[in-house]
Amino acid sequence: MTIGEKPFHQTRSPMIIFCSNSTPGSMPNSITDLMTTDQQDHCTKDLKATVQTSLPESDFYLEFSPQSSRLSLKRSQSNEHGIFVDFESDEQKYKQQRISSGKDLLARAIGVEPGISICDLTLGLAGDAFKLCYFGAQVVGFEKNEFVWALVKNATWRWNQTNKPLLLNSINDDSTSAPFANAEVFYLDPMFNLVRTALPRKGMQYLDQITAPTAEKELEVILVGLKEAKKKLVVKRALKSDWLCGYKPSRSVEGKMVRFDIYGH
Repeated sequence: MTIGEKPFHQTRSPMIIFCSNSTPGSMPNSITDLMTTDQQDHCTKDLKATVQTSLPESDFYLEFSPQSSRLSLKRSQSNEHGIFVDFESDEQKYKQQRISSGKDLLARAIGVEPGISICDLTLGLAGDAFKLCYFGAQVVGFEKNEFVWALVKNATWRWNQTNKPLLLNSINDDSTSAPFANAEVFYLDPMFNLVRTALPRKGMQYLDQITAPTAEKELEVILVGLKEAKKKLVVKRALKSDWLCGYKPSRSVEGKMVRFDIYGH
């Protein structure tokens, strides 16, 4: 599949292709021979996935490497390295840039403080969710696409092996039909469409192809958020974009490229 083709939608549990020394096709007789007990439990229980030794007949597949315990999303019949989620690199980036909640636009818009409960209606690759957890928030995130959810689940599992466990609960479900806990703030990033002069980052290219939010879906999500949020709903938008679905926010926090529209207090 190339950029611009009809998006691919996963309709069954994601398949994980076992990878030995990062060389697809070089498979052991028994997949579990080179996997630790924790890795086996993670793949079969946490990810609810089918582990196979042959490529599925689909445009994308998940590849698990026992050497790194990392799960990657790859394109079939392609030499690309694929994409994965790495919270360790995100943490280092924040430390190097000395990012604080007082200077970060998203943290300011939400009003992040230790222990605040946040519901991320469109989790995606969890970059924003991890940042909020990094600042001390408790996050429940919904991601309908099973491929994307599996990458986040794997990244969270890897992080928790060597760090203080993240207060991030990723749920493989449609946020518009899932029951909501007592979240104080709802957050929505509807993957706005920017006018680009170059191809987006690989991660966004993949997301654009396997997920396809529509105006109707955005409206449904924002209505749920406005109804359920105890304190406020924060919506991420491109700086010059219209209000999402025509809903005027109470106020906005603006940066150079994006803004965060705030509904509620």
